[in-house]
Amino acid sequence: MQPVFARAQNVLASGPWHARWYLQPLATALARFAAVAAGPVMLAPGKIKQSASAELSRRIDDLIVFAGRHSGLSSLCTPTHRGGFIAPDALVARLAAHLGAGVPSSQDEQVRALLRLASGDWPAARAAARALPQGPFVQALRYALGDDVAIGSERALFAAAARIRHPGGDDAALLAAYGIAGPDGACAARYAWDVYPELEYGEPVVRLRVTVTPAHSDADLPYMAMRWRGEFSDRLESELLYGATILPSCLDAFFACGVSRIGSNIDWRIAQWDDRAFLGVLLDAATPVTPIATSLLALALGGKEPGQSAMAVDALVAVVLEARCDIALLAGEIRKILLSRLGKAARYARSLASAARADAAMPGAVCALLCAVLDSGEEAPPKDTGALLELLLELSLGHGVVLAPETAAMIGSLKLSGKGKAAQKALLAHLG
Repeated sequence: MQPVFARAQNVLASGPWHARWYLQPLATALARFAAVAAGPVMLAPGKIKQSASAELSRRIDDLIVFAGRHSGLSSLCTPTHRGGFIAPDALVARLAAHLGAGVPSSQDEQVRALLRLASGDWPAARAAARALPQGPFVQALRYALGDDVAIGSERALFAAAARIRHPGGDDAALLAAYGIAGPDGACAARYAWDVYPELEYGEPVVRLRVTVTPAHSDADLPYMAMRWRGEFSDRLESELLYGATILPSCLDAFFACGVSRIGSNIDWRIAQWDDRAFLGVLLDAATPVTPIATSLLALALGGKEPGQSAMAVDALVAVVLEARCDIALLAGEIRKILLSRLGKAARYARSLASAARADAAMPGAVCALLCAVLDSGEEAPPKDTGALLELLLELSLGHGVVLAPETAAMIGSLKLSGKGKAAQKALLAHLG
């Protein structure tokens, strides 16, 4: 272990504390914790802006205090599985050990543990929790596991428990007891995006913004599932990925952060390489593709930077082949992006062509997606629609994809000109 301690001391000695944390938050956090064995370690300043890295700093502070007082016991909120999850039976066993040893834990630590619980039906863990000495945390744990428990006065604990008892949904009992109390309190946070016009150097541009309901307020619970409060101030991949472990059973807040960052930089005006963290999480077969995750995927597929769009293509192939993707919903998001002039059809044609080459099952899925994107009803078709029509024709001819009978009528109804008109005629001729 001596090399680890030496490395930790070197990291901690490399410049002022604030500069280290800003440049290397994860390395600094681990170094501070590893250095506990070598002597006293300075705790973090009490007030840091709300972000995943700030939450990591608070957790390291709690771990330093815990390790100094209760050596040999596991922290309540240490994950047992990839992604930050804690198995409920493991948490109940840890809690039993803590109670048996008379070890107290902070409310922040208890809330972190609750938020990391794997949701679902856990009858054995529920029964084991009933057998523990009943206190506020045990009661909240039982509530999270679906037990018939009255809601107590510890608002932060029961709000965290509600996020596990009703993952991604609202808790009527908590709403009656506490009121709304901000997003991810009694009511699950729900995210949406839209665009608005703005002038940049005298030229009109389209900007993206993300909104959350219910809105934040001064009455928010003291420890929400999403500590970022919509500020999205984290910037490094390690920070972003740590943020995904705060509430691993519902990643909507994490993906909303990705929508804001990737959607606001779809033309790659700023090199934000760390944004690949959002797409990497989508590659995990256990990650549900919720509506806001679908928005993220749709935006990334239309990105200008080739490396980022290539990751989006990989994510698209994965979610389609694993049946995690709602094609109609994804098509609606792409169509919304194109009609808002936020994205360009040529970029989508490039990305979708790459996806079609990835697997034998993908050409048919891409054709279905293209048909749904092109079916814009009474709205004028997006600019450069010809690129999408050309790809549809290429896939139909090259891979023998049979398009639905109603496709010809839909394609024929599009009002196009120039290259789009020529592509339309060629596709209609092919469809007969």
